Amino acid sequence: VAKESLFEEEMDSNRFHREMAKMQAEAQRLASLFNARVQALQNEAQGNNMPSDNNQARSARLINFVPCCIYQVCDSQRKGGHAWILVEPQLDGKFTKWNNNAGKLSSSSNAVDDTPQVFSHFTWSVTNGDVLVCDLQGVWNATDGFQLTDPAVHHKANQ
Repeated sequence: VAKESLFEEEMDSNRFHREMAKMQAEAQRLASLFNARVQALQNEAQGNNMPSDNNQARSARLINFVPCCIYQVCDSQRKGGHAWILVEPQLDGKFTKWNNNAGKLSSSSNAVDDTPQVFSHFTWSVTNGDVLVCDLQGVWNATDGFQLTDPAVHHKANQ
């Protein structure tokens, strides 16, 4: 999937696209910490003789952000003869938005759907309130867990 900015002036520079890619990478770094914590808790529960999850159930609550790349494409109608686009794999499945920048949450009674909210809180907690990852959207399946795209990463303002 190729994505470009809605703003004409951002098409001539890769700054916007670099920031988006950096945001997605930062969200994935925090997702890796979250996934390690989830797996450690699952292993601990298994060691305490709690019912063991099968591998599919163990993956169901994992969070990952799709990788993205930045491409420069020829475009004779643009300044400098080129434009910039962000490219990432297409997500297969039912696209869902679990939360947004304004704090709105999806309305679902499915316990798995709570995982993105738990992840957003985890990002705030593990960074001592310095970072919050939200605007979580993408697809979910029981084999791969959550495959997310286009997150918002909020940083505490420097004081």
